[in-house]
Amino acid sequence: MKICVFGNKLSTTELIRNLVVNGVSISHLVTLSSEVSKTVEIAGGAKGLPEFAKGSGLDVYQTLSYRLLDKRDFDFFSGQNFDLGICTGWQRLIPDGILDSFKFGVFGWHGSGFEFPNGRGRSPLNWSLRLGLDKIHHNCFRYGTGADTGDVFESKLIPVERDEYIADIQDKALLHILDSSLRLVNFAKSGAIPLRAQPNHPSIELPKLSEGSGEMFPDDQSVESAYNLVRSCSFPFPGAYIIHESSKVRVWRAKIGGLESRDDSMKVGDVEIEEGILIIRFTDGFLTSDQYELIG
Repeated sequence: MKICVFGNKLSTTELIRNLVVNGVSISHLVTLSSEVSKTVEIAGGAKGLPEFAKGSGLDVYQTLSYRLLDKRDFDFFSGQNFDLGICTGWQRLIPDGILDSFKFGVFGWHGSGFEFPNGRGRSPLNWSLRLGLDKIHHNCFRYGTGADTGDVFESKLIPVERDEYIADIQDKALLHILDSSLRLVNFAKSGAIPLRAQPNHPSIELPKLSEGSGEMFPDDQSVESAYNLVRSCSFPFPGAYIIHESSKVRVWRAKIGGLESRDDSMKVGDVEIEEGILIIRFTDGFLTSDQYELIG
């Protein structure tokens, strides 16, 4: 069986490593060229991924864009006769013409706090923390024409603890990716992959988040909302931030309260740094942090 892996992230590296360790032969890695990868924002991008793949016995095809619309890309896939595609860390839709060139299709993962078809779209894990949700519906599914619309191979419910950050949830999701990819390969080897269609009804789609989406607004924001924002934007993403005295204060970790013995002299919207602790007064309480940085 001829398998192709798509991706540009550390999760792609771990996927390849796990498949190879478990005796799965992979033909190719499809990844962005090193020049192109420098021009796009990839949270958790893997440096040296092509070299790692070659060292693991894979051939490497480096694309000139995420969109795979170049004739060179179509010619490559049409000439390979791949059986199965496995994708993690590829942040764009794959054209139908390329998807159709795979015997069993191309499969990837999508997880959010909402069950399919809700929760489709961009940055679903980040949104789930941002909204304060307590579980992730993590799906392995076959890519279709629309974003996250394909038939589902496998789903796993992942609990989210209140003190977990986005990196913690990514680690949990990666464990499912590694396990389910092996089951996916085994079914493909048997000649048939069991799939179920997603419900076809109106649904909620999640919009793209960017670095600017991490700004906190203490004059108009609850402390709970701010805490969840910090959790959702933390490493490997750009981080939540607040503007204070012409500086951007990047907050990586935080907690609610912890100032019970302090007098309530700070006004809503005030920001102070006392003995190395960042203190921000929101509409209904304090957010504090000892893991932050001043920029500018």
